[in-house]
Amino acid sequence: MAALVFVGGGLGALARWGAAVGLGAAGVSAIWPTLVVNVVGCFFMGLVQTQALELAGLDERARVFITTGLLGGLTTYSTFAWEATQLAASGELGRAAGYALLTTLACASAAWGGVVVARSVWA
Repeated sequence: MAALVFVGGGLGALARWGAAVGLGAAGVSAIWPTLVVNVVGCFFMGLVQTQALELAGLDERARVFITTGLLGGLTTYSTFAWEATQLAASGELGRAAGYALLTTLACASAAWGGVVVARSVWA
């Protein structure tokens, strides 16, 4: 199992880095790639966990590879927290609060959306 988490985590981290590099090259502000990977990761977490744990249609090794490994490497709470802190430290308190609120609501909504999709597709 540890090897699955290791490989999945590496792939997820590479995907996060690629999103940051790609969106940065397109001129997108630094906080947006973090928001995108976190929202996408939360959607798939809801989808995969519901499929695996509620609907019992996913092998445990695949679940651990995808959730703990791939999605764990893709998503990043620490970068989100750092970015929000830096916005606040630079005097952009409203933007920091908005970013924190947007991230929290968007990620929770995305996870719930994954649950809803899994239940409607595979139930």
